[in-house]
Amino acid sequence: MDETLLDAVTREVFEETGLRVTRILGAVKGPDGEGWQEFEGRRIDPQIGRRRVYRKFNFFVEVEGLSGVDNDEEREVQVKLADEEHIEYSWVTRDELAGVEFTGVWMERWARAAFEQVYMSD
Repeated sequence: MDETLLDAVTREVFEETGLRVTRILGAVKGPDGEGWQEFEGRRIDPQIGRRRVYRKFNFFVEVEGLSGVDNDEEREVQVKLADEEHIEYSWVTRDELAGVEFTGVWMERWARAAFEQVYMSD
């Protein structure tokens, strides 16, 4: 049986960070208000004769040993990045976000949207 989207979230978080998801809290609404980002693949897929279109979803999750926001004590969780996926990470507060160097404009826009969504719910 195929895995569900939420099963994939749990698997991807573990594969890319070594963190175990204990609860999925909900989807991040992006800067355009949608819950996904759509983009076209870089290569022509020989099976369909064109580039594939992908949708990327982002979720708020809780992981073992880490929950909530702005809690310095919980920043000691051991993250093991997948070498082929990422080169670094950092835990930041909303105020620290301005000093982060993002790898792309879309990533910065989604991070800001996620923080706004978290702080609007307070």
